[in-house]
Amino acid sequence: MQVIGLSRWLDSIPNLLDKYEIQLISHTDPIGGRRYNEWLSKMRSEAVHSILTTKDIPEHIIHVKDWAFENPVYSNRSYRGMSMNRRVDVILHPLVY
Repeated sequence: MQVIGLSRWLDSIPNLLDKYEIQLISHTDPIGGRRYNEWLSKMRSEAVHSILTTKDIPEHIIHVKDWAFENPVYSNRSYRGMSMNRRVDVILHPLVY
């Protein structure tokens, strides 16, 4: 999801700040080695984190997990699978009172 799409999606959720915590989970493909992918995964999640904080979302409701290439959802045996593993998942967790 691009920046504009992410912003629109977040804006469409009523009472986002009162009802949800946000989890960012970043992924990479295995090309480039462990250290590079750990760095890349962190850069991806920091970019999305920055977008969220510029939308006045408090940092304390944002939680980050950088998986790098350790937890692929798609097969890394094809170009399509690798490209789909290059992402940051933005997950909303409802607050339970």
